[in-house]
Amino acid sequence: MEKLYLKKKVINLPNLIIVEGFWQIGKTRLVNYLTKKFNYFVIPEPNHIIHKIKNNISKWYRKTHWERYKKAVKQKIGLQIKFI
Repeated sequence: MEKLYLKKKVINLPNLIIVEGFWQIGKTRLVNYLTKKFNYFVIPEPNHIIHKIKNNISKWYRKTHWERYKKAVKQKIGLQIKFI
């Protein structure tokens, strides 16, 4: 767990942060900042438009979310091993 020091106060940062919100409010900017500042591991949101998926979109999302879940579990295990 990383620590953030703010004017004589120490804040323990969580190992997992989930960022959600409406379009164009700065989610990506926040994630990029946290990644640079605290070296967070990022699993980006899947987007069928960027990946040019035209057929079986629901199936593609299910598969992609499952792959993201496995990445998150693998990263979490790696973090636990590093800190023990």
